[in-house]
Amino acid sequence: MPYEQTYFHMGVHNLDPSLAISFMQEFARFTRKPETYVLGQLLEALEADFSVLVVLNHPLWDMAGVGRAQLTAQLRQFLRAYGRPIHALEINGLRSWQENMSAVSLAGEFGHPVVAGGDRHGQEPNAVINLTRAKTFAEFAAGIRVERSSDIAVLPQYQEPLAFRHLLCAWDAVREHPEFAGRQSWVARVFVVCDDGVERPLSALWTKRTPGWIDPCLNVIGVLASPPVRTAARLAYQAAGSVAP
Repeated sequence: MPYEQTYFHMGVHNLDPSLAISFMQEFARFTRKPETYVLGQLLEALEADFSVLVVLNHPLWDMAGVGRAQLTAQLRQFLRAYGRPIHALEINGLRSWQENMSAVSLAGEFGHPVVAGGDRHGQEPNAVINLTRAKTFAEFAAGIRVERSSDIAVLPQYQEPLAFRHLLCAWDAVREHPEFAGRQSWVARVFVVCDDGVERPLSALWTKRTPGWIDPCLNVIGVLASPPVRTAARLAYQAAGSVAP
């Protein structure tokens, strides 16, 4: 969601399948041409479905590069204007402990509960998870929206060096996956928009070989993501006395 000089990522969970396509079209239209009154209408429409959960994902990640002070000021402005139909703020398993704790403080300031989220890529299991007795997602959403509280577990892997966990995600994205029939190689999983407007995988464009500089970079990522190097990094991190990334 573009807002002022920055933008925010909104997690919209459990949309009615019959409405999902039309909602996504409206979201895409707003992203292309952001208008404040449209944003309010969209959030109010989501609020009307009591089984939907709207989460402000990794709220303090400065994705637009505006600087922490400006991001925080615009985020507070955003929450004052549109916070009511937003049901929770997220703490994220691939963001730093300091950033997550700042998100918790911000949520408390505006009276929002906090939920766990992953926004994870690759194959890493989630490092923070939600605990609930709800039997369906609709029950879980209702609990967050009505009780305004949640229970979260931070798993041991969150203690590992965050940079290496990000590196492992990158390696998962570019390494060979024999189980993906027809898309074992990363060049078959990355699509680009060509001059004729058609999306094609890189494998259709690089029919002979990949550019020469790519393989050495991938080899470095593979070495750094290898179990021996990750083990050494984990031991060094623990020896330094760090308790959270």
